[in-house]
Amino acid sequence: MGRYFFDKTERGIDFVWMQHDREKILEGRHLLTEASEEGDADALCFLSRTYMGAQYVWQYSGLDEDDDRAEKLLRESIQRGSACGVLIAMRCGVLTLYERRSMPFASLKEAWNIVYKKAEAGHPFCQYIIGNTYFWWDIFEIEGTKPVQKYQTMENAELAMAQLAEPWFERAAAGGLESAVNNWYALYDGTNGYPENKAQQLEIARRGAEAGFPVWMYNYGWDLDHNGCYSEAHKYLQRAADMGQASAWIILGNQYLNGNGVPEDRAAALRCYENGARSGLTDAQYMTALLYYQGKGVQKDSAKVFYWAQRAVVEGEDKEAYVLLGHVLLRGEGTQKDEKKGLDLLLTAQKHDVQEYEKKGRYLFSQEIRGILCGDLGDVYADGIVVNQDYEKAIAYYDVVAGWDSYAQAQRARFKKSFFSRKWTRR
Repeated sequence: MGRYFFDKTERGIDFVWMQHDREKILEGRHLLTEASEEGDADALCFLSRTYMGAQYVWQYSGLDEDDDRAEKLLRESIQRGSACGVLIAMRCGVLTLYERRSMPFASLKEAWNIVYKKAEAGHPFCQYIIGNTYFWWDIFEIEGTKPVQKYQTMENAELAMAQLAEPWFERAAAGGLESAVNNWYALYDGTNGYPENKAQQLEIARRGAEAGFPVWMYNYGWDLDHNGCYSEAHKYLQRAADMGQASAWIILGNQYLNGNGVPEDRAAALRCYENGARSGLTDAQYMTALLYYQGKGVQKDSAKVFYWAQRAVVEGEDKEAYVLLGHVLLRGEGTQKDEKKGLDLLLTAQKHDVQEYEKKGRYLFSQEIRGILCGDLGDVYADGIVVNQDYEKAIAYYDVVAGWDSYAQAQRARFKKSFFSRKWTRR
């Protein structure tokens, strides 16, 4: 028997929610499975949570999501007598009248008291659960009272709930539970009892980062980077990335690409983007394809442009990646030529670019990507690729970007208007 739960359950909780190590997290789920099979109700509750998806576990944990299984396990935990299961089920909308009648507790308050004692004794996850009963106002249902009845006004109730929740989140965070920082931070967003306080949010983010939580190293690094503190941001972002927080690779790549806080190094930027791309991040996949396309400071590689642009399109529908993928397919660079598919991608990208301009008065794509797009569409009509040859349309596309794009300028220069017919012809 552990200090708060059965030994396997306690170790499982620690491995899944406090280690940020994929092997440990998987081992933690295995321990919770074993404890569940041995009849521990609380193990069922926490095992259920491992199947609830990235909102409830570290997003890079590698744990599969299964809502049906999660709900089944949570209901079973309630019936077997898990007080934690009762309070978590309230949050998940699973505590139906049937579960309330079948739980072996005389009231919700009895279940709350059991979790409260473990929270007082020092268990971080129980502290987080108790904090959440205030943060989400479940405590009023638990105690059978109304906010205005107890605090006279809703404003008083909101402030009281924030004040009661905060110390529990702070204690849980200090005990190693990253999830507690999320709601602690949210207390100061202006919608959860306290007035908006960005300085306090930044301090909470810093404390989460200093505690070694990879998500908060990333969040704090993001804040620092966006406020121009590039060198300081780099330290936190690199630590987060090294711990498996893949989202940090994108900002690190941007820093190396632009020389923010580190010497400009396109090869280092590519390594960062490619690390993020392998983790399935669409933005990183696109940037990897772009750097291989540009071939500046790194070896140009059309096959990798095709590979990463295709993944960015298929996995994340990245609109700029449509242009790169359409380009290499149209020209057969790094892949088998498919002019029809390439043109379809380019036209789809153009539609999105125009729609963005019509809605917001600005184009979706950078000048470089618009240059590739209009250059390719100009060539399509100039050479009659898939469509009927039409020099007027070709010139119109070149002219859109000829002010800054050297390729479009060169292609445009291949044409002239005849003196008599005033039609475009090749020189």
